Amino acid sequence: MLTQLRSILRGLRRAPGFTAAAILCIALGIGANTAIFSAVRAVLLHPVATPDVDRVVAIRQDLLPIKLLDVELAPTEVLDLAERRELFQAVASYTGRGFVLEQGGTSTRFDGVRTLGDYFAMFRVRPYLGRLYTADDSRDGRHQVAVLTYGLWREQFGGDSSVVGRTVRLNDAAHEIVGVLPPDFKYPRQARILVPERMDSAYRERMRGRLNMTTFARLRDGVTLQQAQAGLQATMAAWRARGGAEDGGYGVAGNHRMYVTPFVAFDAGQLRPILLVLLGAVGLVLLIACANVASLQLVRATARTRELAVHAALGAERGRIARRLLGESALLAAAGGMLGVAIGWATTRLLVALAPAEQLALRELRLDGPVLLATALVTVTAALLSGTLPALRGARVDLRGMLQEGMRGGTGGIERHRALRGAVVGQVALSFVLLLASGVMLRSLSQLLAVDPGFRPARITTAAITLPFARYAKTDAAIRFYADLTERLRATPGVEAVSVTTALPLRDGSGNSSPFTILGRDTTGQGEPPHANIVAVDAHYFRTMGIPLLRGRTFEPQDDARPADGTMTFIIDEELARKYFPNEDPIGKRINQGPDGVIVGVVGSVRQAGLGAPQKASVYYNYRQGWWSNLTVVARTTLADEAAARTIRDAVRALDPQVPTYDVAAMPEVVSRSLGTRRFGVVVLGGFALVAVLLAVLGVYGVLSYVVAQRVRELGIRAALGADQLRVATLVLGQGARLVGAGLALGALGYVALGQSLQSLVFGVGPRDPVTLLIGGTLLAGAALLASWLPARRAARIDPATALRAD
Repeated sequence: MLTQLRSILRGLRRAPGFTAAAILCIALGIGANTAIFSAVRAVLLHPVATPDVDRVVAIRQDLLPIKLLDVELAPTEVLDLAERRELFQAVASYTGRGFVLEQGGTSTRFDGVRTLGDYFAMFRVRPYLGRLYTADDSRDGRHQVAVLTYGLWREQFGGDSSVVGRTVRLNDAAHEIVGVLPPDFKYPRQARILVPERMDSAYRERMRGRLNMTTFARLRDGVTLQQAQAGLQATMAAWRARGGAEDGGYGVAGNHRMYVTPFVAFDAGQLRPILLVLLGAVGLVLLIACANVASLQLVRATARTRELAVHAALGAERGRIARRLLGESALLAAAGGMLGVAIGWATTRLLVALAPAEQLALRELRLDGPVLLATALVTVTAALLSGTLPALRGARVDLRGMLQEGMRGGTGGIERHRALRGAVVGQVALSFVLLLASGVMLRSLSQLLAVDPGFRPARITTAAITLPFARYAKTDAAIRFYADLTERLRATPGVEAVSVTTALPLRDGSGNSSPFTILGRDTTGQGEPPHANIVAVDAHYFRTMGIPLLRGRTFEPQDDARPADGTMTFIIDEELARKYFPNEDPIGKRINQGPDGVIVGVVGSVRQAGLGAPQKASVYYNYRQGWWSNLTVVARTTLADEAAARTIRDAVRALDPQVPTYDVAAMPEVVSRSLGTRRFGVVVLGGFALVAVLLAVLGVYGVLSYVVAQRVRELGIRAALGADQLRVATLVLGQGARLVGAGLALGALGYVALGQSLQSLVFGVGPRDPVTLLIGGTLLAGAALLASWLPARRAARIDPATALRAD
């Protein structure tokens, strides 16, 4: 065994070019698979440290008549579902909340959540320190407790174990720290502080209609997804039968659909289809790399035919020759695997750098044991894929044919190497599929970037603010703070306009979506009830954001105070006017969306939820007519982004040093972030497509170079008989063109068959976009034909006399 191994190593050292090229090809394929599998493991296989994650489901709902799809549950629904013990071992939910932690005279804001139900029991997590609160801690008077994440405990408290039992102030209220989470449990990933919801006597009624609880359940043993779904349908039927349908107060219980989704699929969100596409892409890259190495080994085996024939003549069995060739493949794959781990680590670091800010799971990728085990399996697969065919062909040595070939000189062409032709066609086809997939996603991204957001993002800086409830509980105090802040900023040189909003476009989603009625209009039997987003702003918002006023007016000073009769002032967007007032002027019309209000203006529609999201109607409230603790400041300035951000922070600090600012960003950056996940998919898939095309082009070049070298005698005879250089070059280019054409045709068919899988990832173009097919085909054909031209030029320069003497 050792003797044969040393012999194989000597043979590989004698062919350093072949060895290096084969190892590099395999390493690229293995490295790509290692990096993407680390992402798949972090997002799709092991997204959270909880046992039996496949038994955890997310519970979502659709309110079909008002087109609220895939939304959260109301707390009342969560509490009712927790009673379904025959279906669920535990039901729990959370809603996002910012917490201002006061410590050492400074205030720092951290993301956190308020949980409802047995949250930690549902995830089966154990404390690192202290204890984790239970559902009983939600009872009124016991809810002032908090659990810290391991990271926050280390950062803010220096890892001091005596922190358990300590009282801290969160949002101006005293909370006792009862425990610290283990370092491997991070869910939701952005949360640093977790506290229980307050369950006082009026909680159910107060929270009715608020669809704000992200809800999970752990299925009871033996309960399937289908049984859980059927159980939810029975629950909703019972709600309707008792006349108190828990539909969030939307009055659509008859068309209310609740359903379960596996936790992993829900948590991955729009990243799931992107990662599945990338996983398929790296699989294709590996196949192309293996085909390239197989081509190289076939070429080398042909060049070594005499050597192998001598071995056979001396009595070596075919099995022994095959084992030797397979041994070469295994060594090449092993070396490629080791280099592939290094390439995979570097690619993983690149994925982390490219990961969107909101995709926290991608920012913690690592090459752990399971990932390295998968790499080892891919390495074995690469050895088999790249070495089996060359080993089988090399073992079938024809001694008589070899001797005859040696006496008369070789003139065999590409026709004798169908395996080589198949490898080249396959590489071109697979690389074309990847090139088309990345091209259609790039076209989709360009279509999204061309969408008009409804506002002008240039020169706008934003900053979010949360006022501590204890100090700003009174409406007048909160309004006064924001009024003083905006006036202070308007007086600052370089600031052109300032406003505030409860829902920043492309960052905060659609705001608080809610149904409304049009007073004086009977909508019975008219199908879908009116529905719109709620966005609170001040009078300067539309000018600051560059949203056009289409009709009527914006808010004026007389709108700041709510009239004695409670009637508010509303501004609606163009979408609402088009949808619900198609043939009439909405100005002066009255609607009820909780409070009554009169419409005084119509403004342009804004893409609140996303550039590619469906347009939804919006109602703008005057923030001075209500209490809003969380607002975002938007300022249009002539200042640099850093200077504008510093100006906002300084103004807030001057008014109240205990009020932190966060999520400070220029509006163009906010727009860019909204496309972060799509851009990540495009960039990574495009990179893999580029690697695939490079490997395919090198494959075309390598095979045609080999063919020219094998046909020197034939080409010399053609030249001696009068064939000019152009004809000889055309002969070789024609062979390359046929291979490339076959690969493009096969790749186009494969892409058409698989292109529908990209449907959820594209916008504004079809997955089988003809423009992408044309451009991608032209680019790949051009690159492959350029690779064919180099061997063709070499063939055209063959000297007949030299070629015949060499034989």
